[in-house]
Amino acid sequence: LQWMSFQRVWIVDDELAMWMKLSGCVSIVAGIESGSPEILRRMGKPCKVDQTVRSIKLLSLQGISTVGMLICGFPGETLKTMQQTIDMVNSIYTDGALIFMKIMPLFLTPLAKVSSAEWRAKYHIVGTWDDWSHETMTAAECIRSAAWMFTQFKDTIVPFYDEPLHFEAPLELLRRFHFARNRLARLQQQILEPSYPQEPTWLWAQLEKAVAELTSRETKT
Repeated sequence: LQWMSFQRVWIVDDELAMWMKLSGCVSIVAGIESGSPEILRRMGKPCKVDQTVRSIKLLSLQGISTVGMLICGFPGETLKTMQQTIDMVNSIYTDGALIFMKIMPLFLTPLAKVSSAEWRAKYHIVGTWDDWSHETMTAAECIRSAAWMFTQFKDTIVPFYDEPLHFEAPLELLRRFHFARNRLARLQQQILEPSYPQEPTWLWAQLEKAVAELTSRETKT
């Protein structure tokens, strides 16, 4: 039996990671939110950045993937806090299980604590849903910033697109698939320059081969 779950990742220690693996865990979804201690404090998250990074490594060494959820645009978000999140993500151990990340721009729902009159007054928040502003950012700036942050992550961090994760496939195959797709996307967006002229062609061939292998495995099952 294989399973995945939502997890407060910072509580994971060596023993818990081991028992999770032995019981069939293949992945967790973790609300990491930010790599900025100040943003985490404002969110009321009782965790430290180094705890999160360490726990993800412990899980990875057991072969358990992490799908990390990040939020961009929380009141107080600045270039400095975004860079702290980028630095945290780039410090995560990626030589074990796959590490996925998703960045969600702040979506200001009316019933959220951050929408309360107290928070609106404290952080000068105006608007709601996806049309808002506060003392350090607007919704439009937030969307652009979230997209930019992804371009700053190292190649071994896999963007999460709300799609099947194929945990039944060999890790080596998944690495080839995600690396080729991630690298091609960055080349097409001109975030990176090709290492050599034929690199895009080679990456396409690797991606097509990996997709064919994944499709073949799905057909057999």
